[in-house]
Amino acid sequence: MTVLERDGQPFAVLLHDPAVLNDPGLLQAVSSAAQLAAANAQLRAEVQAQVDELAASRRRLLEAGDEQRDRLERRLHDGAAARLRGLVVVLHSGQRSAVGQQTRDQIGPRRRAAPADD
Repeated sequence: MTVLERDGQPFAVLLHDPAVLNDPGLLQAVSSAAQLAAANAQLRAEVQAQVDELAASRRRLLEAGDEQRDRLERRLHDGAAARLRGLVVVLHSGQRSAVGQQTRDQIGPRRRAAPADD
């Protein structure tokens, strides 16, 4: 058994045949490979965490954009609807107080002409 260290701290234990201890080069190569594998695994985990955070951030941005768009749509709709209702009231009032039929007809609702017979 060989304890692997990184920055002076143990981080893994290699279980191996005792014969590996007879070849210091082989032990060094196995130790280096294990350290690289551990470092690679840690880097992969860090990259995956960053990818996950990026995806979550994108979701939050899209949701915030959708919510803002919905709020703006409601404000535009509600504002336009209120203005149109106010305009209808003004037009009805103007029609009632207008002098002359021609003026009342111009203020009043327009009627569509009947389609012509072909």
